[in-house]
Amino acid sequence: HGSVRLSGAKDRLPYTVWLPKKRDGRVIFLLPGIGAWRESAEMAALAELFVTRGWTVVSVSSTYSPDYFLHTGSTWLPGRPSVDCIELEMAMGLVKADVERRFPQKLEGPQETVVVGLSLGAINTLHLAARTQRRESAWPFNRDVAINPPVDPWHALRVIDSWFDIPMTWPEETRALHVQESLRKVAGLIESKTVSGAPPNLTLEESRFIVGLNIRLALANLLVASREEF
Repeated sequence: HGSVRLSGAKDRLPYTVWLPKKRDGRVIFLLPGIGAWRESAEMAALAELFVTRGWTVVSVSSTYSPDYFLHTGSTWLPGRPSVDCIELEMAMGLVKADVERRFPQKLEGPQETVVVGLSLGAINTLHLAARTQRRESAWPFNRDVAINPPVDPWHALRVIDSWFDIPMTWPEETRALHVQESLRKVAGLIESKTVSGAPPNLTLEESRFIVGLNIRLALANLLVASREEF
């Protein structure tokens, strides 16, 4: 673990480091999707994939999460990549410098620093790469990789909103029970990772509703955090 302080921030921005047994100069920086925490299951799984191949992995939380928003000194709510990336560029530069100071890499072998963004993190990555191409920044990384960036973010958000509203199509008399059963299935899926037995199956509608709910919860958490910041 480590942290850096951005200009104007009350607290230090945390980041997480996964180290391989032998470090050879190859470092990957992960930028997750909406609401994702730097040590979420998704980030840990992706980090494990790279660490087993000898990469040092560094992750920060999503720009659309309280963990990031509360530690950057932002005066605006996140959600506009063209604006978010100005601050993200400064944050990532500080994180990279701090990692290189705390975990010096061996000089022999390829010296690679790669940024890998997922979903919203992929959109941010593309914006950062575009800023570099336009010579608007001195992005200190060798390569940028964008995984599953939405082609049309507004369309993607409208679809997710429609998924959140799926329970309104269920019969009113059983709607509340159906929602509770969907949440119980998610809890069962989580528990099945640690106990034996077949996990419960989610229907397509239930899966989409859970995705929509997850995004709404991320938004709610961010709005609560903004009240503390402002």
